[in-house]
Amino acid sequence: PLVLLNASYPCDNIYSVLCDDYRATMEATQYLLDKGRRSILYLYHSQNYSGQKKLAGYKAGLESRGIPVRPEYIHFLTEDKMSVPDVRDYILAIAEQGLQFDAVLTSEDVLSVGAAKYARVVHRSVPQSLSIIGYNNSSFCLCCEPELTSVDNKLETLCNHCVSTMLTVLSGQDAPQKTVFAGELVKRGSTL
Repeated sequence: PLVLLNASYPCDNIYSVLCDDYRATMEATQYLLDKGRRSILYLYHSQNYSGQKKLAGYKAGLESRGIPVRPEYIHFLTEDKMSVPDVRDYILAIAEQGLQFDAVLTSEDVLSVGAAKYARVVHRSVPQSLSIIGYNNSSFCLCCEPELTSVDNKLETLCNHCVSTMLTVLSGQDAPQKTVFAGELVKRGSTL
């Protein structure tokens, strides 16, 4: 048996435990829109299963509120450009090219820290001028002032359920092929 964390393959003897990244990112996008933000920059770093779900959730969140998806607001950062200074400089560069945005939503908390550093460099107040939401609810969220709002993907719960699923299967009992947990938006000072 194989138990996958945050991935899903409908095959025999493969079990999936995942966070509903699509819904969590859609709800985070809707939250920003409901707070009056209209130009949401989306930064992501992965094109795997989870990364695709998050990107689709961002787009669905915009569309659900009648906001068109604009490609210039969607930016993929490669793994070698994910340090906080690299993200800060990347956002600085796209802002200098004229892209205006009032919120940043990211697929990973470290990207949000880079957005917070960008805001500090250009003297944009967070959350008054720029709202920021990350993903994973990691300790990075507490490293900024104000602290960062983030989607909690329930990683500890997912991991515990992976182990439980494997033990269930190995003991000869039936286990669900796919278990999906809901993410939760943990609101802190980086959003209104």
